[in-house]
Amino acid sequence: MKLTLLFFLSICNFTFAQFITFNNIYTNNGYDYGKGICQLPDSSYALTGGSSSFNEGPSDAFLALIDSNGIYKWSKSYGGTETDWGMRVNHVPNYGYYISGVTNSFGAGGYDFMLVKTDENGTQEWMKTFGGLQWENLHDAIMLADTGMLLVGETKSQG
Repeated sequence: MKLTLLFFLSICNFTFAQFITFNNIYTNNGYDYGKGICQLPDSSYALTGGSSSFNEGPSDAFLALIDSNGIYKWSKSYGGTETDWGMRVNHVPNYGYYISGVTNSFGAGGYDFMLVKTDENGTQEWMKTFGGLQWENLHDAIMLADTGMLLVGETKSQG
């Protein structure tokens, strides 16, 4: 097992330009978990997920920024009094972040898709929800070339 692992690391050294250079835990006193990450042009990272560390609710979506060395810079939360999760984060330089996820605090009912747009500092500019009276579950999201978003998942609201 050790030989296989060392061989794999040796291959990684020649194949990839960058290794993981830090291993940090970013949490407070709540239940916190990460679901999505993107690398920014300056090699820092934007993270999203769910956290009960921000408010008294079960979970808020969050956006956190860490630098290229893994040093925590800031974080903001988004959501309401119920459960909200960030699943994917996309960044447009000089424009801000798009956090796609699921909300039980807002929308038509049950859980709905949620899309939050923030500025470069993580300040929320708007939130949109998509769904019906039952529940929706977001599986993935991508940003299109024109900065539109494509969200994919499942629904119990249709048929």
